[in-house]
Amino acid sequence: MRLACVLLAAGLSRRFGEADKLTARLNGTTLVEAAASAIRQLGPDELFAVTREGGVRPDGFTCLVNPRPETGLGASLALGAAAAGRAGADRLLVVLGDVPGVDAAYLRAVVERATSLRPSASVVGDVRCPPACFPACWFPRLEACRGHFGAGSLLRDLPPEALVAAGGDMLRDVDTVKDLEAIRQRTV
Repeated sequence: MRLACVLLAAGLSRRFGEADKLTARLNGTTLVEAAASAIRQLGPDELFAVTREGGVRPDGFTCLVNPRPETGLGASLALGAAAAGRAGADRLLVVLGDVPGVDAAYLRAVVERATSLRPSASVVGDVRCPPACFPACWFPRLEACRGHFGAGSLLRDLPPEALVAAGGDMLRDVDTVKDLEAIRQRTV
């Protein structure tokens, strides 16, 4: 199996304030580097990061620039899926850049739940979310994604065996300075 991974890091950080949230520091590293490190430890065949013009550039990732990040997550996801298809990937693992608690073991579990015909996804409570892994036959659906909700509608009807539960704050994302402070308080 040829695995590609796309790190979605093109957001505008509007709710975070003046700074780019992905460059905020937590436990000695930036938020985006925490997610990028977990992906590199997993060891996929292809590493892509979708960024905005002038945005973060994680080491070791081929960066794809989303020229219109204000249009939402869907456009970034479409760019990543197209790149995975061109690279001949059999599967595409999608990871958000603002989730610093994810680790390689969890990402591996998500990849292992996907099949050649059905994606897998994370689940927090009743919410299905990234990290998610899609087989190549689903890449055209990802390329058609638009708007702020990305692949949410594609994950909605996945069966229980396609889901990987995330414990604790592993998938807690950082949208505001308050979110970051809450995570810092839990990791002290």
